[in-house]
Amino acid sequence: GGDARLKRGGHGVANQPRLRRAGDNGTTITSLHHIMNNQEYLWSGAAFELSEWNLLRSDAEGDHHFTIGRYYERGDIASRFAFRFTLARPKGPIPVAFGSGLIGRCGASDGRPFLAALVNDLGGSPEVAADELVEYLEFSCAILGRNLSLGQGGNVTVAGRFTDVPAGGWIVLKLFLGPSEAEAYLILDTTGLRAQFIPKDADGPEVVAQLARVLLPKATQAE
Repeated sequence: GGDARLKRGGHGVANQPRLRRAGDNGTTITSLHHIMNNQEYLWSGAAFELSEWNLLRSDAEGDHHFTIGRYYERGDIASRFAFRFTLARPKGPIPVAFGSGLIGRCGASDGRPFLAALVNDLGGSPEVAADELVEYLEFSCAILGRNLSLGQGGNVTVAGRFTDVPAGGWIVLKLFLGPSEAEAYLILDTTGLRAQFIPKDADGPEVVAQLARVLLPKATQAE
């Protein structure tokens, strides 16, 4: 089930996001540095497993990836959701590039256990109106770093925690979710196959609301 664009052969969206909103203080990387140095983020209760990190193809848009997120509760898979990413390669002297993608619930999977854990991290409520349910949620993103490892040093340091030397499997993204462009960071360990959403400023509750639109089964939507 679900939208064809979430399947392995589909195509994502290609909008480029703003790196900063009016009123933001400092650069994106500085904000993430502050967040990571003041929270336990590796790993929170809402961390989830990646089934794989598949490169579907590379073309002029960038690298196209597909993965399944699996959230575990008491040792069992409680929620499953699919991601498609299109990640452009950086050009020129600025190492930040842009990307886009889709998130969708896997079949009859129930996203409520994952959303409950996410509320503990980000705040808000997972309740949305039935007419706001969507088959997939589009996002755009700023790619703050790829092929990173945990540590400091090297030529590039992202968020005070990740470096390009030695090369590793970490990717750090700033996501703009859904029509409201709710902002969250997503850190992906493509070697260890784990990932986590991290709140951006006060957008946590709106991030939960946007993800609830796609992860909640229709029968659980608030009337």
